[in-house]
Amino acid sequence: MSPSRVSTTQSPDILRPMNLYDEAEFEELLKQRVICGWNNQPANIVRWREMMDSKQKSLFWIVLPDTNTRVGHISLDCATDPPDLELANPDKSVLTISTFFILPEYRSTGLGRLAMDVMEDLATKEPYGSPNCRAIAVHTLDRRYTEGDSEEWRKWAKLRQGQLPPKGRSTEDWYARRGYVKWREEPRYPEKTLDGQDILLNAVFLRKRLQ
Repeated sequence: MSPSRVSTTQSPDILRPMNLYDEAEFEELLKQRVICGWNNQPANIVRWREMMDSKQKSLFWIVLPDTNTRVGHISLDCATDPPDLELANPDKSVLTISTFFILPEYRSTGLGRLAMDVMEDLATKEPYGSPNCRAIAVHTLDRRYTEGDSEEWRKWAKLRQGQLPPKGRSTEDWYARRGYVKWREEPRYPEKTLDGQDILLNAVFLRKRLQ
């Protein structure tokens, strides 16, 4: 039986701060990143822990209401690596939501929408955000990778060795429905061709003004 949809009348208390010095939490995050497919090495988690220590990154578990089952994770950051002031500024005037992942079996339950609602609220409040935050930025896979008639979709389908990417389920469109507006795109996400060649998939950058 698939997980039921989370009602908007339920408590939005679905985020729990991470402690990456806890071995079990470190290993659980690593397992979820392996499923995600990107930033899935222990060194990535160690780097995120360092950024949390320096107050540049705030990582949260996404949990099921009433059970605290960890079904994903999300982060609110005031810095990027390498630095990109359009995405995140140390003065917290611009923050970025990153490292956003929900386990496949818990998607389409409303948890992603609720997690974003909470993060957008936290962006304007200390200690994670700031009253001076004027915008939130995100980046995600170019929507053309989900369009079955696009050249990008056909190329990506070949890279996936027959495991075709889903059509018509674009995270770019999902963010746009939440009021995020695209302002740039660039090659960003590492992938391998069938012959082992390293390439970069195209990312789009979107932001939502808060004030």
